[in-house]
Amino acid sequence: MSKYNFSFKEESPVKSLTSRWEKVSSDHRHLTRRDAVVKNEQIIKEALECIGPINYSTIVDWGPGGGFISKSILPETVHYYDIVASHEPLLRELNSPTISDINFHLVPEDVSQLEGKVTNPDLLIAYSVIYHMPGLEYVNKVAHFWNTIMCPKTIAIRNMFSAGKSWERESDEYYRSSNYIRGNLYNLQDFLSLFTNYELVYKKDLPVRAQNISNISQRDISLVLTRND
Repeated sequence: MSKYNFSFKEESPVKSLTSRWEKVSSDHRHLTRRDAVVKNEQIIKEALECIGPINYSTIVDWGPGGGFISKSILPETVHYYDIVASHEPLLRELNSPTISDINFHLVPEDVSQLEGKVTNPDLLIAYSVIYHMPGLEYVNKVAHFWNTIMCPKTIAIRNMFSAGKSWERESDEYYRSSNYIRGNLYNLQDFLSLFTNYELVYKKDLPVRAQNISNISQRDISLVLTRND
């Protein structure tokens, strides 16, 4: 048994994003290298190869799980952005010494308080994380931070999008859930409009196996955006 206690917890409704995700099982947090993680490694490899050979020496891994996806790219430096502080020792254990410079940044409950400590990284990865964020306004704030403050050279995203109008889950239901849950489904074009400083250079629709939510068809899409310099 792992010395890190990430087992599923049946508890009373949580009141914060951090404590809400501390309840989620380790597999659903991608803290273990399951098939879904291996698939993500393959998807990002294909996406980045399509835009040419680039050295991604500094990577931001947002919602990293166990850090397996960024590790597969072999960066020199990685910055993990996570909402659960207790993930830090596991991330360091899993990814040292493959990655020589590991940094952990705790995302505040109020993401409008994010600080621009890391700017101009070669690559930002947000794989299977955005649609778990608690609502569209939260996504807007994170996207604004990426677009105008962090300013990565390249952004690689895998996300579930709405095939129609944007949708978000009712807040009480999101925090009441006992396991991981979709918090939003952004319309793709609405989402891309948040990135005024970027150009879409790669897009691939992936097979969708999830059921529709609130009668909204979902699209599983791999994207790469590059900064307009």
